[in-house]
Amino acid sequence: MYFWRVRLLLCVFSLIFALVACSSAPERGSYNRSSGSYSKAQAAERKADKTSGEAKEAEEGGKTAELSGKSKWEEAAKPWLGTPYKYGGDSKAGVDCSGFVMQMYKQVLGKSMPHNAAKMYKQGKKVSKPREGDLVFFGSFWSVDHVGIYLEGDRFVHASSSKGVMVSPMDDVYWAKRYQGARRYE
Repeated sequence: MYFWRVRLLLCVFSLIFALVACSSAPERGSYNRSSGSYSKAQAAERKADKTSGEAKEAEEGGKTAELSGKSKWEEAAKPWLGTPYKYGGDSKAGVDCSGFVMQMYKQVLGKSMPHNAAKMYKQGKKVSKPREGDLVFFGSFWSVDHVGIYLEGDRFVHASSSKGVMVSPMDDVYWAKRYQGARRYE
């Protein structure tokens, strides 16, 4: 009888482990920058992810804020406002969240950053209270999947999958519940 209980527990733990392992977000690995394309299966997956993400943003509010142009970060972000979202993009023709941050850090600080929000999250110094120019990260319990640049006035500029590059308040219902922390890169 003891043997079957142990075996049952092992099966349950194996199932839980498999579910957790399958729920983590894959890294972008097969994007071809020269052709600007992915495989057909990845394109369908991205489209489904984008559609569900847009629905979530629409349901949760998605308030917007304005840029005052008082800082170097705001001045650098102004020309990017309204740039459409494009997964894997890093130009004003289309940009994703990590591509936008990557370009802003290159422009403002001359600093090279990875084109991946999860990798950015692993770098830098963890800070409890962000200051302007720090990166703010969002996601779920399992992963970090969105990044933006913190601005004065408790706002952040980022590339939203539904509205493109925009400024949002940190206390927006959707973003506040997904907030994972901030990192400083000095």
